[in-house]
Amino acid sequence: MQAGELAVDFPAITADSSAVAAVRKLVSERLPGLIVVEDGKPVTALPAYQVARFLVPLYMRVDPALARVVAERHADQLCARLVGKQVRDLLPEGRWEPLVVRAGETVMQVAELMERAHSPLVAVVGEDGTLLGAITLFELLDATLRELSDSRG
Repeated sequence: MQAGELAVDFPAITADSSAVAAVRKLVSERLPGLIVVEDGKPVTALPAYQVARFLVPLYMRVDPALARVVAERHADQLCARLVGKQVRDLLPEGRWEPLVVRAGETVMQVAELMERAHSPLVAVVGEDGTLLGAITLFELLDATLRELSDSRG
């Protein structure tokens, strides 16, 4: 099975897109992440967990016990940190790894990239590098489970 067979239509955004709009799309469509493109070509992915990482202040990531002392009214304002931010602000600084496979690559190549990049989402591109679609971890696992079932009868 090849990546092109597993690819599905998937929303793409730019690094200049509004962070609030991107998170709304993640939530409304229950996506594991979004593909970030420039000129129609994927440059990275924004996994949903990266949004949570942005929302939690660095001092709480260093000392998780501090999260217990934040007043609930402040905790309820977590997404306020997104206002005025762009998608580029949510991405890890200086670590934009292109999470891309060509349509002809194998399921194992897709799985290896997902594991190495710690991402549940990879973009699938055509020969010219433009976005054809994406593969989520769920699609990958579903397809390989079907193959397992088919091979066992």
